[in-house]
Amino acid sequence: MEKALLILVIIQGLIFVIWARCAFRALFAAQGFAKEISGSSFPGPFDFIKGVRSWLADPSTVKERWFFALSSVALIGVTIAVAATGGPSIGEVG
Repeated sequence: MEKALLILVIIQGLIFVIWARCAFRALFAAQGFAKEISGSSFPGPFDFIKGVRSWLADPSTVKERWFFALSSVALIGVTIAVAATGGPSIGEVG
């Protein structure tokens, strides 16, 4: 594997970890909003959708939303860069 490709794949992994953290934070925040809306510990899917809408509209989550959006764009960008360099082959050894 070329050094440039190796560096890109490592960067992709790090960005994915950041993106996954943001995604789970968003998921659990939306779940919290859904619990508040429904008044139930286990809100249904429609309440969860309302929770996501509340999370998107809440001014206190602006930083989280922007960071999630930027990490998504960065992950897509680095994935395109890995694909553009040819990416690692499945059968490639050493």
